[in-house]
Amino acid sequence: ALAEINRAWYEYWQSSTEITHPKGGYFFWMGIWSEHPATDLQSDFSYLISTKMFDEFFLPFIAEQTELVERTIYHLDGPGAVRHLDSLLALPHLDAIQWVPGAGAQPAMEWLPLLKRIQAADKSVFVYCEKTHVKKLVQELNPVGLMLVVEDCSTIDEVDQLLDNAVKWSKR
Repeated sequence: ALAEINRAWYEYWQSSTEITHPKGGYFFWMGIWSEHPATDLQSDFSYLISTKMFDEFFLPFIAEQTELVERTIYHLDGPGAVRHLDSLLALPHLDAIQWVPGAGAQPAMEWLPLLKRIQAADKSVFVYCEKTHVKKLVQELNPVGLMLVVEDCSTIDEVDQLLDNAVKWSKR
């Protein structure tokens, strides 16, 4: 049944991208644009199962999806899903991990060891953060392949200033 679902997923992914790609690229729910075929992958159910079950039932299909689509990012949702990170990092065609700490968990900057582990596996990192956390994140993490979505900027000038500062802070 999972193999059938994966085939259907890919058929629908192809059909939808045939419609949207001629408009200028690939775009999906995370708000990321790509000039190459790209998609986000997830298995929020993984929060509820063991690593053994995840590796047996879900990982093969996630691996297949990373091979079918040129650029992929996995939505790692919450502390309970972290137990599957090593399995995901071992996927050679997975490009990035979006880390979402989840409701009631510490903010992304409190997860620096996890984020560094992702980068050490040669994967890009995508996190949501507050503007007061940007300095520490860009200083502690490799800015190459780091995507921060800053949730609390309210003006274009504020965004421009934060971006200028982030470039300065990230210089090592």
